[in-house]
Amino acid sequence: MLKLNSFLPISIYKLFVVLVFAFTACTGARESTIEFDGDEIVETSEVSISRQVQSQRTIIDAVKARMLEDYEEALRLYRQAVRLDPNNDAARFELARIFYAMEMMEDSENQIKEAIKISPNNKWYVIFYAELKAVLREYSAAAKLYERAIELDENFIEVYFDLAFMYTQLKEYEKAIEVYNEIESRTGFDEEIALQKRQIYIRLGQFEKAAEELENLIKQFPNDIRYYGLLAELYEANDMYHMAIKVYQRLLENKPNNPYAILSMANAFLQLEDRENYIKYLKKGFENPDLEIDPKVGVLVTYIESMQDSIKKNEALELAEITKKVHPEEAKAYAVYADLLYQADMVDEALEMYIKTLDYDKSVFMVWQQILFILSDKQNFDSLKYYSAEAIEYFPNQAISYFFNGIAKIQLDEYEAAASILEEGAMIAYGNPQLQSQMYGSLGDVYSTLEEYSKSDIAYERSLELNPENAFVLNNYSYNLSIRNKDLERAEKMSRRSNELIENNEAFLDTYAWIMYKKGNYKEAKKWIEKALEHGGDESAVILDHYGDILYKLGELELAVKYWQKAKNLGLESDIIGKKIEDRTLYEE
Repeated sequence: MLKLNSFLPISIYKLFVVLVFAFTACTGARESTIEFDGDEIVETSEVSISRQVQSQRTIIDAVKARMLEDYEEALRLYRQAVRLDPNNDAARFELARIFYAMEMMEDSENQIKEAIKISPNNKWYVIFYAELKAVLREYSAAAKLYERAIELDENFIEVYFDLAFMYTQLKEYEKAIEVYNEIESRTGFDEEIALQKRQIYIRLGQFEKAAEELENLIKQFPNDIRYYGLLAELYEANDMYHMAIKVYQRLLENKPNNPYAILSMANAFLQLEDRENYIKYLKKGFENPDLEIDPKVGVLVTYIESMQDSIKKNEALELAEITKKVHPEEAKAYAVYADLLYQADMVDEALEMYIKTLDYDKSVFMVWQQILFILSDKQNFDSLKYYSAEAIEYFPNQAISYFFNGIAKIQLDEYEAAASILEEGAMIAYGNPQLQSQMYGSLGDVYSTLEEYSKSDIAYERSLELNPENAFVLNNYSYNLSIRNKDLERAEKMSRRSNELIENNEAFLDTYAWIMYKKGNYKEAKKWIEKALEHGGDESAVILDHYGDILYKLGELELAVKYWQKAKNLGLESDIIGKKIEDRTLYEE
């Protein structure tokens, strides 16, 4: 069975039965008719009365079939009616409708054209043809047909709307305005027409007339804030912010607590660079509980990049404090406050706000991540361990939480637990080579501390496979090899590369010096470790101890003892440092 699309004009469906019976009521032979399009006269052939009667009866059967939704039978019967009487315009019209619904536009057009040739003054045929042309995007033809329909019935107001729309599609805006004015002269003020005219005037660049239409809308609907907003936006779009402010003031006289008008007023003052009034109305808007939190957050976010400006910083923090007070149970209020504090380098206060955010919403991972980064930077490893474990509970697929948890456990000397969580995290980090490399690098450090060197070597190798330029892993791996006197040639290459990637890092410089020491190249070792001392190494007990060992090997005993003593004074954890100083000789672990 045929399935028809329901996109025919509603008015035509309503008149379906009436039309069919009206058009089949003729009982005599047809006289000649003419086609309205142009001056050509088309004479129709006469059909015998008996065939006309048969055609009319067939249409009645077709109507019944269509009412029963048997569209295939209806189509067959309408075609039969046309074969019996080619001048049966009603049958052709119904065929056009069916073909239209079947999206057979060419067949539909052929039938409606024939129907109009037979009955050129039937407005329904002309309207249908116009709508068909509109669907085909032949707007010029559609406009001419709508014009013809109006000639046939100048009181059919709906057609005027269709004609105006066609003119708009054709960008014949002046004609569209004329049609809309004609409608209003017949029916009075119309809200939809005023909005359409406003849009057309904007396209024509006639902003004063667009404003006039909006003023008319405000006059007709004084309590509808939309039209105040549209008028103010029109002025703002043309950089007429003083006029926009006047519109907002009128709105606030009518709706004094309208939060969006207050916020819009603030924005208009901002555009005029009147910061005093901008802040005045902004605060007023922020203090209004009827203004939802999202617009407030949107304003606060604009401050994030300006938090080093003391004036804007103070504005932002005051507004954030207001937001928190007005929306005390909104997680967003605390989160955006925290972001602003963080950007203002008020890290402790930011951390407090991020943690407070979790009291109201634990579902935003970015908040957890910020907490973890701050705790890591502050080296608050007990809290880092706690919050990273909590984050893993809520977000088991976020690998960064495993990384921070592992780092915290390393710093708390929980090496076995650190190895376990980092192994798990490294698998979850699959697809993130940078993070995965960091995890395997940390695993290498853990296993090295546990003296599980085969595991540490595997972890370091995996890390460098993922990121061969990870300077910290290159350094740690090479140092690990040096203290084991293993593969010193490779250790030297890795250490040199780490120093190329990050210059003047005292730990990296010390590693290279120590590899030279292990290889017996004491002069080169001294050169590199003195570089380390120049760049902060004099604060490291390990580097000072290494310097003492190198000096001893070079025969500089007094200096060697001096630096061993400095290392001890800085708290070097070594079983032999005291013995080296007391015996004035080198002992190696």
